[in-house]
Amino acid sequence: YEEASELAYFGAKVLHPIAMQPAMKYGVPVRVKNSYNPSAEGTVIKKKVKGEDQRLVTAITCKRDIKLLDIQSNAMLGSYGFLATV
Repeated sequence: YEEASELAYFGAKVLHPIAMQPAMKYGVPVRVKNSYNPSAEGTVIKKKVKGEDQRLVTAITCKRDIKLLDIQSNAMLGSYGFLATV
């Protein structure tokens, strides 16, 4: 949910950041569909579950004149020079 809200803020025009708040509060999955291809499966936004497959890159978006890189990893805890390898 947090990622979807962040993506909406940084340019994804499919969702409004505030629209995710009720889904986050009550744990309701949100399915985003493609209006040009409504028969496609779409994307489900839901609460992260421990042990689920974690992807290396989960999302990319663009907003003019803003640069943001959000890295989350247990490998960087107490590790000197971690970001130099990214």
